[in-house]
Amino acid sequence: MHSREPPGPRPDEAARMLAAADHASTRMITTSDSSRSFGLVVVALMATIISLKDVASGTTLLWLAALFVPLTVWQATRTRKRSKRRPLLDGSGTYGLYAFAGMVIVQCLLLWNAQSGWEIGAKWIVSCTVLCSLFARMQEALDKDRVNDGNRLSV
Repeated sequence: MHSREPPGPRPDEAARMLAAADHASTRMITTSDSSRSFGLVVVALMATIISLKDVASGTTLLWLAALFVPLTVWQATRTRKRSKRRPLLDGSGTYGLYAFAGMVIVQCLLLWNAQSGWEIGAKWIVSCTVLCSLFARMQEALDKDRVNDGNRLSV
């Protein structure tokens, strides 16, 4: 008597199938999340408000902050027909750490008093660079947590 192995994919086919499943789950997550362009516009608007805080009037800053309303409406209409994201069951805490770092950095940027044009430009460049990198890392951490959570639930 010889034992027969149950039929299944060969190792190279299994590896290809696993890679395809990983690619499909990553693609699904990136298409269901907010776009990078939306994040970039939000970060640029936040950097502008932070940079002009010391030289612009309160009314001007309020009108700039009011631009978040059409941005939110635009994002809501873009994502209206997409599949709804399932809430994470267990996050890694990396996203929260980046969010906390973002709050601390914004507070530090608010302490920077920029009065001349060069200082305002430098503050805007630093604000945009730091907030963009934090936003990208937060998005990566959230995507990674979603993939890991989905993989854990499928087992």
